[in-house]
Amino acid sequence: MGYGRWCRDCGMPGIVLCADCANQAGLRWPLPRGFWDMPTLRGALAKRDFGPVFTAVRAETGLSQARLGELVSLDQPAVWAVEHGRRSLEAFDTIARVITALEIPPAYLGLGPGPTPPATDKEDTVDRRQFLTAAAVLLGAGTGIDAEQIDALLPTGPGSTGRRRIGAADVQAICALTDGFRRSTYSQGGGLCRAAAIAQLHEVRRLDDANCTPQVRTDMLIATAELADIAGWAAYDVEDHDIARRLWTYAVATLRRVEAEPRAADLTVAVLLDLADQALYLHGLGTAGTTQLREAVRLVHLASSITVGGLPVSAHMRSYVQTFHAWCHAAAGEAERARAAMASAQDIYAGCDRAGAPAWASFITDAELDFQGGQAAYLLSAHDPAHAALAIDRLGAAVANWGQGWERARALTCSDLAVAHLRNGDPDVAATVGHRAADAIGALSTERGLQFLRTLDREAAPHARRPDVADLRDHIRATLTGAHA
Repeated sequence: MGYGRWCRDCGMPGIVLCADCANQAGLRWPLPRGFWDMPTLRGALAKRDFGPVFTAVRAETGLSQARLGELVSLDQPAVWAVEHGRRSLEAFDTIARVITALEIPPAYLGLGPGPTPPATDKEDTVDRRQFLTAAAVLLGAGTGIDAEQIDALLPTGPGSTGRRRIGAADVQAICALTDGFRRSTYSQGGGLCRAAAIAQLHEVRRLDDANCTPQVRTDMLIATAELADIAGWAAYDVEDHDIARRLWTYAVATLRRVEAEPRAADLTVAVLLDLADQALYLHGLGTAGTTQLREAVRLVHLASSITVGGLPVSAHMRSYVQTFHAWCHAAAGEAERARAAMASAQDIYAGCDRAGAPAWASFITDAELDFQGGQAAYLLSAHDPAHAALAIDRLGAAVANWGQGWERARALTCSDLAVAHLRNGDPDVAATVGHRAADAIGALSTERGLQFLRTLDREAAPHARRPDVADLRDHIRATLTGAHA
């Protein structure tokens, strides 16, 4: 909203906050029209120097450092340190909170297009616009995030490598790096490799204008999209949802440049399902009503119809799409439709050549199908605890069958498994499984894993008088505290 056009709270045009809304927010005076257009502030924002920004906002509004800190989710000493040049704001999630709270036009920091009109629907949030961006790219509308906006997320501008030619060995090297990031994310969580993966994507993008054969160009585009996909997943795993969406959308846009290549069709679907996974996860947090569930449904339906260069997706990936149909139905409490979709997934998967699975679909295994079915039952159990027994059976099988390298998935699934035991009326078993989950998640670098533990703690609260459950809740709190120490 910002940009001195309307009050973000009451809709009055011409200012960021009208006087009444400013007073309610703790501001002595509202920010005037054109506030962010002052040359000193434009220059500071361009360098992401928030010291002059904080000082100017407080001078204009009468805010104390403590009150400004409350608005931007920083403590008073941190605000003081920023204003005095003792601290800079580097983390994207922190910058996002500041520009949202103060209504700073993201374009002034190089984070996207100029100001957009106000939403007419309370649920038409940034999340909604990001979904529409992804859909527009997939459908060829040609709008939304482009390469320059992705560059804004990376450490420096794109520049040029100075290289005139690349070959198959260069693509193989990129694929090897991506595989390393993937294995790190799957085993340890996204926190350890997110920044490195995004930085590597920046370096790979600098090869975009290098000379190469048509086949190397195709392979390079797919390798770039795979790197963007895993970078997006790492960002998602540490709750950097906006960056994850941008990276996944960039991956899809890159794949649209590929013609008649089976890998591109499958990878496009995989990225689209990553977006759907994120939407379902956010829906489960209960922060956006049914908006995220509707987005997940649309994304999964879109994935069902994807072809690239006229080539359909593989049978392995088609079975995976069906599991997401099951998740969507389950999240809506539609048990029969969820069961039918999982049955369809199992039927398609049963007909697949397991030994001849495409390399890019190798993660679709018996253990993965067990997890998908268990997760659908888990989502249904939130509506009807009668489904918890099936969730326990399938999630337990996934935990048992995931091999080495899947520590993150096993840990998060253990947390859901403990919740399923609670819903099934087995708090003693839930406590045992929950301790395993807390230990495992505490050893990882995953903010989403911590959110899973918060869900487990909330579900365990009605049983808090039991000593074993009380011990579990203490363990969870200690894990959460230790993770942010």
